[in-house]
Amino acid sequence: MKINIDCSLILLLLSGMLALLKIGGQFPYSWIWVLAPIWIPLLALAGITIILIIAWIIGVIGVLILEKFGD
Repeated sequence: MKINIDCSLILLLLSGMLALLKIGGQFPYSWIWVLAPIWIPLLALAGITIILIIAWIIGVIGVLILEKFGD
């Protein structure tokens, strides 16, 4: 198992800086950015899921229209 230490150190420093800014009151929502690696992929998956559901509904409506008005 290989761990990218540079990336881990950068993330650690950034989260530490954001925590200090939150303590100082300069950036009250820093916890959002600390959790960003979790919620950004979840938002992407939710967006893809919504697009697929809309496409499925459009397909079902199209099939119903074809069955009603088709040859």
